[in-house]
Amino acid sequence: MAPASDFIVSVVAAIEGAGFPDKTKMLNVNFPVPYGDIVGVAITALGDGGDLELPLFDPSQGFPAFGIGPLPFPSCSSSPVCFAAVGLGFSPFPDGEKNADVDAHRGRFITISPMDGDMSAGRKAEEDTGAMLGALTP
Repeated sequence: MAPASDFIVSVVAAIEGAGFPDKTKMLNVNFPVPYGDIVGVAITALGDGGDLELPLFDPSQGFPAFGIGPLPFPSCSSSPVCFAAVGLGFSPFPDGEKNADVDAHRGRFITISPMDGDMSAGRKAEEDTGAMLGALTP
């Protein structure tokens, strides 16, 4: 967790020094797991997500896709209080969006996607964000 938080601190420091590029209101940052397998940083567009799978898990049964063991929560089948969580699964096919974060993430890159109020700030914002943050390393 420390390498990821250190990386986010460097992103925040760069933004504090320069501000967001024009039309960018927020950044969507995603880290592949495990952190040690990351090959670099990619400035991306938000993927289409049309093939994104959002399976629900009962945390008391564990998260097999991520290798995380059972958590100390009551099972949904044996408790009036139920805890559920969402895991992400991506299609093995390329995303329909050009320069998609899901494709770069699949390639083991930390992805940084600039977003505006419409959730994507566009190619110019990707280029400007790349100029500002593209030299960062994991």
